[in-house]
Amino acid sequence: MKVHLIRPKTDELYAPVKQVYSSFPPPVGLSCIGSEIRDRAEVSIYDGNIREPTLEADIIGLQDWVTTHKEALALAKRAKQQNP
Repeated sequence: MKVHLIRPKTDELYAPVKQVYSSFPPPVGLSCIGSEIRDRAEVSIYDGNIREPTLEADIIGLQDWVTTHKEALALAKRAKQQNP
């Protein structure tokens, strides 16, 4: 079973915030979930600010913050269209 855990890229509205911080913290919560299930699934973790996530998996997990909310909704919609 393939599991993709995704932190979406920062929404355009919050793009100036990216200029204030030299880096964002890594997706530690997704890493914790991934480490817990890695014995039972093939886990991939994506940071949308680094690379575009793929939605070809049995299970998609999305992290949703205020700064990524619109992108998270768009990814959820795309995932649902690809695999209803």
